[in-house]
Amino acid sequence: MALVASVQGVFVHSIERWNRLIKSHGNVLPECERTKSSRWPPIAIAFVEDYIKHYPCFYLEELQEAVKERFNGTLHASTPRIYRLLRFDLNITRKVLTKRPRKSVPVELVGFYRKLRPLYSGPDQLVFIDETSKDGRGALRDDVWFRKNTSAIDSLPFTEGERRSVLTAFDVSVLFAWESTPGTFDRLVFHEVFKTRIAPYINPWPQPRSIIILDNAKIHIYCEFEELVHSRGGIRCFCRRTPPTKPN
Repeated sequence: MALVASVQGVFVHSIERWNRLIKSHGNVLPECERTKSSRWPPIAIAFVEDYIKHYPCFYLEELQEAVKERFNGTLHASTPRIYRLLRFDLNITRKVLTKRPRKSVPVELVGFYRKLRPLYSGPDQLVFIDETSKDGRGALRDDVWFRKNTSAIDSLPFTEGERRSVLTAFDVSVLFAWESTPGTFDRLVFHEVFKTRIAPYINPWPQPRSIIILDNAKIHIYCEFEELVHSRGGIRCFCRRTPPTKPN
């Protein structure tokens, strides 16, 4: 094989690979790549395409629920299947999905202002609630000021792979309640934290701390939470999630 490789001007391992292909397949033609698609019917693909155009700030869970409701659960709407549909059937990349919400921010803000205007009488009414999560990778600070020729990587007290979530509630002047939990917040944990930590600070509308502002995450949208807010005399107001690069 070394002689053949020198005559052909290729590497020996290339000749060996061609020899294996001829023995196994009878030729050295490249194998056809497996078609990557969601394998959904055209009507379902068209539905998803129309949905993401009308709701550019959608959550993946919202899209899954919309597909299940539209097609009565007959389609397999797993997260990988949705990703394949967006990427290969609709040719929607992450860059495109990121740009669409940024372009829709002015429209979303106008809609939010219209929703809030009949309820709003002063900034002291507003209570903002949100969650954030970090894991071990987010606990390493790579760029800091430090002594010359000395490593400036500071390992914070989180073990690698550990994930914690923090829920905070604040008004326009102070952060008045918070709680953390291992992993992420689900509906049950969120409800318990709101009931014990935040609800005692909520006042009947239109008093201060009476309008609760949240994003439209799935864990915020359920009847028991609405009843708990109303039991305190407060009002929920949802805003659609927008890209974090926008300061609005």
